[in-house]
Parts: sequence; structure tokens; C-alpha cells
Amino acid sequence: MSSRRLHMSVSDDPHDGYDESEESDVEGPDPGPRFDDEIPRKETLYRIGLTALFAIIAGALRTVLALIVVFELLFTLITRRPPGLRVRGLANRITTYYYVVLRYLTYSESRVPFPFSDFPEPLEPDRFSPEDRDSDVLDG
Repeated sequence: MSSRRLHMSVSDDPHDGYDESEESDVEGPDPGPRFDDEIPRKETLYRIGLTALFAIIAGALRTVLALIVVFELLFTLITRRPPGLRVRGLANRITTYYYVVLRYLTYSESRVPFPFSDFPEPLEPDRFSPEDRDSDVLDG
């Protein structure tokens, strides 16, 4: 299935597409910005369905991330070592996907997230090092 984009653009010219012969005798409040390309109702219904789906996915991702955080904290408490690279990498990828889903839900992104497009690459690389411990901040 191809990824879909929903796009609206606002015209900057107040007379863009305006025919002066269509003036009415009734003066009313300015209707606000006009859209060049209005979104068809079918597209809006499609977006509502996807928004409901991704809202459920976002809730599940939040739960999974909470479980990973608890696991990492318990692992660190018991072993006194940071979690492994694979666990941190998984958390980083899930966090990136969660961010992409939230951007879609808030109309900040028009591209439909995974599974309707490719899974996103992590936004930031894993920069954790044992020297970057919180205890230095807490002891100081």
C-alpha cells in the first residue's frame, strides 16, 4: 500500500481566484483563509480511521516503553551495569517510531507511519557511555 499525504495550502493572495463580479450586497465577517486544495471527505474519513488506529498504537508503544524503562532500571540496579546495546537500540527505535506516530496524530506529518511506510531509522545514535553516569551529578 502506498503512503498517502494529506496536504492543505493556504493562499496568501486575498484575491486569488476571486471574481469581483461575484460581490454580494451583504457585507459580513471575513470568512478567513481560503484553501487552494480542500481535502475531500473520503480523505478525511480515511484520516480519521488511521488516527484512531495510530492512537491505539501510540498507547501500546507508551506501555512498551514504560516496560523497557522499568527493565533497564531494574537491570542496572541488580547488575550495576548499564543495559546492553541491543536493549538501548530497541528503546531508541521504538522511541523514534513513537515520535513519528505522534507527529502524524497532530498533523505535523502527512506521511502515514509504519506499517504503511518504512519503519523509521533512529533519530539519534546511542551515545551512552559508562563515564556518563548520573552518580557524578548526584555526588557533586
